[in-house]
Amino acid sequence: MKRCSFIICMCLLAVFAASVLAGCSKTESLADSSRKVTRQVFEREAVDMQATLARDRRYIVAELENWNERNAAHNKKLSLGRSDLDSQDDIKAGLINGIVPLAELAVTGGLTAAGGLGAVVNLAALFGLGMYARKQRGKVKRLEGDQPVGLTAAGRAAIGESG
Repeated sequence: MKRCSFIICMCLLAVFAASVLAGCSKTESLADSSRKVTRQVFEREAVDMQATLARDRRYIVAELENWNERNAAHNKKLSLGRSDLDSQDDIKAGLINGIVPLAELAVTGGLTAAGGLGAVVNLAALFGLGMYARKQRGKVKRLEGDQPVGLTAAGRAAIGESG
């Protein structure tokens, strides 16, 4: 009988040890570090977190594409504005360069009717070229239009939105 109770005790001890060793292991939760969770909950939280990170990445990529498009539009407007200012400055410089010699001739008395008429024609041509350039810049600005703020079509497509 002693031998039988020893075997029963050993079996119960083995069952107890197996249940303790094979029991539910717990670790810190990914969502809430103050709780301990089982492997099954931990794995579910990991899948949820990966999905959240993938969604966040899509939004970041879409925002980056949107920023790149707005930056390109800004650079284009910046370039057009600078070329507009440069051409206006060139026209003004050309007018001044045409008027100064004419004024010098008028002051010294060397201005003839033919010379004066030629200078006036040159200045008129220069003024006409300036007006033509201004008209063309206006057409370019109307064609390019204002760039919308917010997500572009490429950005919306990257995150799976329609509209």
